[in-house]
Amino acid sequence: YFSTRVIFESHGVTIELLSDVQHLGLLEFHAEYGTAYIHQSSVSTLEKMIRVQHELTLNADEFLLVFPLILKIQELQAENQRLRIGLVS
Repeated sequence: YFSTRVIFESHGVTIELLSDVQHLGLLEFHAEYGTAYIHQSSVSTLEKMIRVQHELTLNADEFLLVFPLILKIQELQAENQRLRIGLVS
């Protein structure tokens, strides 16, 4: 597990956004002794979230609207790729 405090403070992400992200089920956090931790398997998703927020200069509300759509697009693209591979084989 990695401490989210260091990750979020170094990238300027707010605790409110962390709470909203968890509420929407985009990431799961483990709390211990008043500190939130993220499992290492979710770090790449967290990094992607931070990159999207900074590259698109989104506020928290905009981010919470856009990021799930980006994940859905990626999911559909991966499914499309799997179907194409299945048709070629």
